[in-house]
Amino acid sequence: MRLPHAECGSGRLASCREHAASQPTCTRLPNDLALRRRLAGLAESSVIGIVIGILPGSTISAFIAYNEAKRSSKHPERFGKGSTEGLAAAESVNNADNAAAMIPTLTLGVPGSSIAALMLSALMIQGFQPGPQLFKDAPVVVYGYSWQMFLTSALLIVFGGAMASRLFANILRVPQPLLLPLVVCMVVGGGFAAQNSMFDVYLALLFGLIGLAMTRFGFAVAPVIIGVVLGSRAESNLRLSLLLSGDDPSVLFTRPICMVLIALTAFILLLPLLRRWRRRSAGSSLENA
Repeated sequence: MRLPHAECGSGRLASCREHAASQPTCTRLPNDLALRRRLAGLAESSVIGIVIGILPGSTISAFIAYNEAKRSSKHPERFGKGSTEGLAAAESVNNADNAAAMIPTLTLGVPGSSIAALMLSALMIQGFQPGPQLFKDAPVVVYGYSWQMFLTSALLIVFGGAMASRLFANILRVPQPLLLPLVVCMVVGGGFAAQNSMFDVYLALLFGLIGLAMTRFGFAVAPVIIGVVLGSRAESNLRLSLLLSGDDPSVLFTRPICMVLIALTAFILLLPLLRRWRRRSAGSSLENA
């Protein structure tokens, strides 16, 4: 941990930079009590990563896990300010998502992520055809992938923690006047490289301003990102469902799967209200006592 510096709040950038460079960065492992408090959140995020990772093309597991961790946390105001709960949720769901993405890749031949798509291409180049028959024709390849995922997760505990604390943490020592222009340049370059159009750059800057305004006024940004990612897919699947049902919208409410999804959505929306009502009831009962 860095020691506080009295001059860091007075705008003396050079002095702050020298102070930060002179202070070593150390990593403290969580104690048993802190680890037990994280187990429930880690298990929840892992389940979210597995379920969403099985769905082909899903890239929103980290946002959903972070939002769920923030919603169920006793201190949601700490999120976005270096909360270890949010970091643990995002990282655990990322590890679970990468492994679960191999399930549709090996069983159906449908890549669950960009990494799984690269592995699928490698298998097809070697003459293997992903699918149920692959488990019979090449069990060594299938179980080799399984052991590789297990060993990778084990190695991340040692090498991932060491690299994150020793190497990647040094990025925090870069002064913000130097770091922010680099981030803006990368965003502009990536926006232009998507379609070689300045319109995408202006659009990225516009949504950046919108995100800044939402952050300043206390609105959650993660649901907006999820909506942007899933909006086009939801519209295309809605048109496909109406086309298959003969323009009958009742199919969206009468099918068993649709009813289960609607019930889960209603439960998720009503759960914060129920928790708030329970807190108010508990507070009023304590005041009366």
